Amino acid sequence: IRGAGNLLGAEQHGQLDSIGYDLYVKILNEAVLEEKGIKPEPKFESKLDISLDAYLPEKYIKSESQRMDIYKKIAHIECAEDLDDLADELMDRFGEIPRQADTLMYVALARALCEKARIPKIEHHGDTITILPETLDPMRWAKASADANVQLTFRMSGRASVNYKIKNARPLYDLCEVLKQYLLAEKA
Repeated sequence: IRGAGNLLGAEQHGQLDSIGYDLYVKILNEAVLEEKGIKPEPKFESKLDISLDAYLPEKYIKSESQRMDIYKKIAHIECAEDLDDLADELMDRFGEIPRQADTLMYVALARALCEKARIPKIEHHGDTITILPETLDPMRWAKASADANVQLTFRMSGRASVNYKIKNARPLYDLCEVLKQYLLAEKA
């Protein structure tokens, strides 16, 4: 491949350092697909408007480079198993996971599940989490609610939504359970 040495060579090392390996690989893969005449399918993105403390406290992970590494791993959470693996790693390396870090991991999982379910937006206001799906399938949501043992309510007028009244200290855990069950209900 003509020019690959320049693309992958030492001259590009500075670019890799400045944008990070993961983004560099993503951009490289997109460029390769473009050269092959294949247009990459746009990724569905979900927006989570959640007003909870979600970060890695400096007291928990003192090294900035280690914190950045863990932030990258959190950004790559795609399923519950990824979250469980990362939680095990954090426990082994740094001890008991603080609430803020736990919340951050569940925000990442909720976003990944929303993207898989093609749910464009989730909002959090007071003691209610509102799911704003593209289309509302009440039977599927009712099954997900029952299987996750979470009470959901539906609003059909105006913009259709699914609402969850927060009942415990880990609202995103319950939200993720509902989203997992919603995805499973699709396959049933």
